[in-house]
Amino acid sequence: MNRNRFTPLGLLQSMKEGRDIDEEDDTLFYKSIKRSRKRRKSHKNKPGRKRPRSSHPTSSSTSTNEKISGYMYVLDNGKIRLGTPYDSLWWINYVLLPPEKLNARQRMKFRHRYRMPYETWKDFVEVLNSAPLLRKWHKGSVDCIGQRSSPIELLSLGALKYLGRKCTFDCLEELTFISERTHERFFKKFIEFGESTLYTKYVITPTNHIELQMQLDMMKSAGFPGCCASSDATHVMLENVRFGLRQIHKGWKLNKTARSYNISVTHTRRILSSTSGHPSRWNDQSIAWFDDFLVSMRNGELLEDYQFEL
Repeated sequence: MNRNRFTPLGLLQSMKEGRDIDEEDDTLFYKSIKRSRKRRKSHKNKPGRKRPRSSHPTSSSTSTNEKISGYMYVLDNGKIRLGTPYDSLWWINYVLLPPEKLNARQRMKFRHRYRMPYETWKDFVEVLNSAPLLRKWHKGSVDCIGQRSSPIELLSLGALKYLGRKCTFDCLEELTFISERTHERFFKKFIEFGESTLYTKYVITPTNHIELQMQLDMMKSAGFPGCCASSDATHVMLENVRFGLRQIHKGWKLNKTARSYNISVTHTRRILSSTSGHPSRWNDQSIAWFDDFLVSMRNGELLEDYQFEL
C-alpha cells in the first residue's frame, strides 16, 4: 500500500488525478496529522533542549506589575534602562506638571496639537475613566496576570493627536512608550464611544420652536433672517480605498479619496446635525437628500409648529 497518498500532498495529488477519496483515506489522513503533532511535541520537550531567549528584555527590569508594551529606553542615573509610559515626555509635561505651571504659549501649543484646551482635556479624561466601554483602561485596572493597564491619559492624547494631526500609531508608540497595537485597540473603542455617547450628548437637533428661536435670533443679527443654521459638506480624506471604489471617492475639490459629511452648524459653530459618510464625488445637493434634519424640515415633519419669517 502506498501510504504517501495519505499525506496532505498525496491527498491533494489524488484529488487532482480525479481519484475518489474513500473513508479509509480520510481516516489515515487524520492519523498522519496526529503522528506529526506527536513528533513535534516530543521534539519540543526533548531533554537537554533549551528554550531560546527572547531578544527583548522583560518587564522585571523595571517593576513586577508594570506592563511594558513599547520597548523604548531612557537614561536613569547614568544607566540605560527600559522605559515605561510614566517616563515619557507626554506624561511628565501634561499629566505630572501642575496646570498652573503651563504658560500661555504652552496652552496654545496644546490646543493646536490636540484640538482641545488643556482644562477641557483634563475633564475629558475623567469622562473616559468612567465610561463602561473603556473599562479595560480605567485607572487601577489590571489584566489577567496582574499587570497594570496603560495610562488612559496617554491613550486619550494619542487618539486626539491621531484624529487632529494625522499621526501614525507607530509615532504614538515612540512618544508614549505604549505599543502601536495598544493605541489601535484603544482608538477603535474611542471612536465607538464618540459615536454612542459623545455624539448624542453634543450634537442636539432642535425639535421645537423654543430650542430653535435662539439660533434664529443669532442668524438674524448676522443678516440672515429666517435662517436657523448653515449647512455644507465636509470632506474627510480616506486612505486604503479599494481600487474599484477609488473613482467615486475622488471629488472635484480634492485629488485624493475622501468621504463627505453634510453638517449643519449654528452661528456659534455648534453642530446641530450630521449625516453619515458618502462618496466624495457626490456634490452638496446630492448629499443633502440624505440629511434627515434638512429633509424633515422641508417635508414639515420637523418644527411643523413654527412659522418661519422671511
